[in-house]
Amino acid sequence: MQQIPNLENDDFIEKYQVKGQLGRGSYGAVYQVIDPNGQIYALKCIYKSRFKEVNGQVGNLIQNEVDALQKLESQYIVKLISTFYSDYQGESLFCILLEFCEGGNLLEYLIQQQDTFNQQNAIIFFKQILQGMKEIHQKRIIHRDLKLANILIHKDQIKIADFGFCHILNSDTSQINLNLGTLGNQAPEVLDDQPYGLKSDMFSIGVILYQLLFLAYPFSIKNQETFLDEVSNSNPPSFKKNGRKVEQYLEDLLTKMLRKDPANRLDWTDLFKSKLFQNSYSCILKMIQRNFWFINNR
Repeated sequence: MQQIPNLENDDFIEKYQVKGQLGRGSYGAVYQVIDPNGQIYALKCIYKSRFKEVNGQVGNLIQNEVDALQKLESQYIVKLISTFYSDYQGESLFCILLEFCEGGNLLEYLIQQQDTFNQQNAIIFFKQILQGMKEIHQKRIIHRDLKLANILIHKDQIKIADFGFCHILNSDTSQINLNLGTLGNQAPEVLDDQPYGLKSDMFSIGVILYQLLFLAYPFSIKNQETFLDEVSNSNPPSFKKNGRKVEQYLEDLLTKMLRKDPANRLDWTDLFKSKLFQNSYSCILKMIQRNFWFINNR
């Protein structure tokens, strides 16, 4: 048996017809499927037999993903439609049916739009990511694999996806120990095998903002040692990559989000008090004032 399901185009999984593969991960693959009514979905498939691997850790991760998606309702998070088991070539598949996002992922989008993607575009996407992540953290969920490739685009709106590494904190726990994620996006405390909590995601969010603004990683991803050295000794990172410059308040925001020590890293309260959101309020206020002026002077 193959480790990851390899479905063929036009295969059927229950009533869903496979139209192509969207991606592959450590334990499963995601396919574009269509139902008898012509509705398109994304279908994540994992062999049930793999649930027992790593002392049952694989099964726990898959259950965490489903539990997390069932808790989340934000328009900026990919929606869970249903889960079910299905037989495929004599093997039992566990299937997660998800909302389909036709725009691909944010990494692909940035590569395609790099010549025209600017600070204003970055801020629009980033604020949507923050709205989704705010609900995730309010539900005490650590995503643990936040990166551009796991943020999808649907009708010009972002959708945070791939909760395969997430962890739901219980009422008695604020930190965990398990090195999961992607080098370059992981917080240093995760790589150092130190206890970590929700603030680890804040580091990853900072990496994403940096990538949106500069189209590059803030620190070297050559290897783990080089990455940790730069986080420790070259922090804050350069704010002049790829010939791009940003406003000072964004540099200040990145500096606080990418701090090595999670205790000193920016939290949600300070983030929403930052100039990033003050600017939004100011723009809305000016728009309201202009509308009142227009009404009163007609």
